[in-house]
Amino acid sequence: MGMEFLKEKVKTRNLICAFIFIIVIIYPLLLNATVETTTDDVYLCSKYIEEKEYSKAITVCTVAIKILPKAWAIHQNDSGATYKYSEQYEKDFADYKKVLVACYNNRGIAYKEKKEYDKAFADHTKAIELDPSSSNAYNGRGLFYFATGSYDKAIDDYTIAIKLQPDFGIYNNRALAYYYKGEHEKALVDFIKTVELNPKDSLSYYNIACLYSIKNNIEEACNWLNKAIEKGYDNWNSIKQDKDLANIRNSPCYKQIISGH
Repeated sequence: MGMEFLKEKVKTRNLICAFIFIIVIIYPLLLNATVETTTDDVYLCSKYIEEKEYSKAITVCTVAIKILPKAWAIHQNDSGATYKYSEQYEKDFADYKKVLVACYNNRGIAYKEKKEYDKAFADHTKAIELDPSSSNAYNGRGLFYFATGSYDKAIDDYTIAIKLQPDFGIYNNRALAYYYKGEHEKALVDFIKTVELNPKDSLSYYNIACLYSIKNNIEEACNWLNKAIEKGYDNWNSIKQDKDLANIRNSPCYKQIISGH
């Protein structure tokens, strides 16, 4: 397939953490209820998407999406008019909205992974409607567009997400969209930005090596491939078979790199 994908773990973890925030903090405060949540429960929730338990993730998020509006309505009624316009009200509302947006976005990712694309699009768009300032929401819909081959729309959403909150994962996502569009120069710029923001990300170093190989810049390709290996990249099957590195395989620098592997 060519260049490898950066796992969606960074963004996924952020979304899951937001969901955990519902169970542990927001819901008990709004309803004055006691929610029994253990460390094991939190760990299990985090594992749903990590372990591709998408149906379970959808179920959990759906329950939260149903509960939150009801909890907020009770919170409003119990708070009274004076409280309603206080700073605390604004803070509570911002927290509530952030959590609800994360739930829709998280469920959208699970729907995307199950290839239920209509539902995924609806959830990501709902997240954006709820909070147009959410970088995660735009990134989530960008992932949906990418999965369905709508690279231009994915790039548009990633670009908005980057303007809202520059993040190495989103630069990586946009780079992949540019790559699959065949816009290799733009992909290279974004991958370089990715390693600037996260110098430990060995996969981005590898992808930069692939792009320089495509450009037939042998020296730079070998240079970045060496850096990738130094940073911990160890997928030697890709290094030896990836079509994107074809242009450097007969070079002395490439042969030196793979000697002993």
